[in-house]
Amino acid sequence: MLRALDVSTYRLRLVPNNIQAIYVALGETLELPCPSPPTLHGDEILSWFRSPATVSSTVLVAQVQMVRPTPYSGKLQREPQLKLLGNYSLWLEGSKEGDAGRYWCAVLGQHNKYQNWRVYDVSVLRDWGVPWILMLLLAVGQGIIILVLSIMLWRWRVQGSQGRGEEGPTCPQDQVILMTAAGKCHLLSPWSSGT
Repeated sequence: MLRALDVSTYRLRLVPNNIQAIYVALGETLELPCPSPPTLHGDEILSWFRSPATVSSTVLVAQVQMVRPTPYSGKLQREPQLKLLGNYSLWLEGSKEGDAGRYWCAVLGQHNKYQNWRVYDVSVLRDWGVPWILMLLLAVGQGIIILVLSIMLWRWRVQGSQGRGEEGPTCPQDQVILMTAAGKCHLLSPWSSGT
């Protein structure tokens, strides 16, 4: 039998699909934020965890009591390149390839349980990889836009010809043409006039 004192209210927040991909160049500095929950009751403990990309283990990187004044700020003994900032962010100095992996913070207390409060997949890129990846992202983005616009134009032509009961205007296939909304073909050549 439960008494009123045995029942507690907990807020459990799991955010497994809210993983943010972070890319950092080799040797650069990175800050991973872990904001305070909306309400603090004074008993919350903030923990930072790390799961390296090369191994399937989890390491507790930092653990501090969350209080209103600035908490501990300084280097951590287990991971010398990691530092816990006063705003509960994890600071990674001079990133190395071995720093790649998943990082997450959790805020646990008697009234709040924020598991996986913020989750980051950190990739450390070599210097030559950064411009290549940016170029790839630009090219992929342009390719997707071209594909979507092509599909939209095709659907517009099909729907337009079905509404008129005809196949659509006939334009010469061996020339570069521009078809207007009125269905007229215009030759895109400075030596000829449009049809």
